[in-house]
Amino acid sequence: MLFPRIFVAIVLPFTGTCAVFAVYMCLVYCAMRIRRREEEAAASEMKNTSKGLQRSELDKLPVTVAGDEKDWECSVCLESIEKGQKTRVLPLCKHSFHAPCVDRWLAGNAVCPICRTSLQPPKATTAAVAPVVVLSGSDENC
Repeated sequence: MLFPRIFVAIVLPFTGTCAVFAVYMCLVYCAMRIRRREEEAAASEMKNTSKGLQRSELDKLPVTVAGDEKDWECSVCLESIEKGQKTRVLPLCKHSFHAPCVDRWLAGNAVCPICRTSLQPPKATTAAVAPVVVLSGSDENC
């Protein structure tokens, strides 16, 4: 009679715990596979779209010459901007950088290096048009 009690007290709870753990590991594995697929899909989508600005778009951004501003630093190269150096001012957020530094950045990323404001115009979307319903007949039922 001792053996069935030990079996019930030790083996069955251990087996149940192992089964629950196995189910948990299967769920974690499935969740990781789903996340990996979503990340791969997002990465391939990003590869298919042009991330940076074209040279013609870069040339449209204003270039200025640095003045006597104090503690002015290029956030791309982390060096100070000296008087007389060419700088480029981004139009929406007004952040300034060395022109060559930000040109290199914007060739691969169409956003401000500091605040991530997009420099590309929003893509045109087609607006949904509501269908027009033409009623024929008399207006007696209205």
